[in-house]
Amino acid sequence: MKGGGKFFKGKDTDLSNVDISLTTYFTIGTDKGADFKVPLGTKFFTTRNYVDLFIKQDDIARLSDWGAVFAGIGVSATDVKYLQITSMTEAPTIADSKFDNGFRYSVNSELGLANIGGLLSHSVGVILNYNISEETGYLGLKANLMVSNVFGFDFKIMTPIRMSSASQPAYRPDTYLVFSPIIRINY
Repeated sequence: MKGGGKFFKGKDTDLSNVDISLTTYFTIGTDKGADFKVPLGTKFFTTRNYVDLFIKQDDIARLSDWGAVFAGIGVSATDVKYLQITSMTEAPTIADSKFDNGFRYSVNSELGLANIGGLLSHSVGVILNYNISEETGYLGLKANLMVSNVFGFDFKIMTPIRMSSASQPAYRPDTYLVFSPIIRINY
């Protein structure tokens, strides 16, 4: 589920361009080992639950036709499990108890430039994520381009950055790239 909005829009306040969003997902798993269609003994990581609260300030400064500067900060909690298929007739079990220590907490930030509306809308931003629980971080670039607010794409590339002597967790990829085409139906 995701919800949010500009709760102070239309009010005579400096907070009229503040966008607050809350994103959550929770997993209720009833799958048995056979439902995964992998061999017995297979181990895998799974994100079971996720909560993210993000506050973004739009239109901090206008840069002519390039768009407006925006900045945001948020906190998130992610529940990662390391599971193993030990039986085809039962649900997967915890493979290693060190990964079963509850939620991991992160601070997320974003700074970018956006021009929304008209024939072409775009948004380009830099993302910095710091995982407080594991003392690791990610630095990334995020872009969005839309034509007539109907067709477009999202692009994101993230790479880990060392913020302490802690090593990158096994469930985190070194670098990852996401490219998503968008077809939006407006009614």
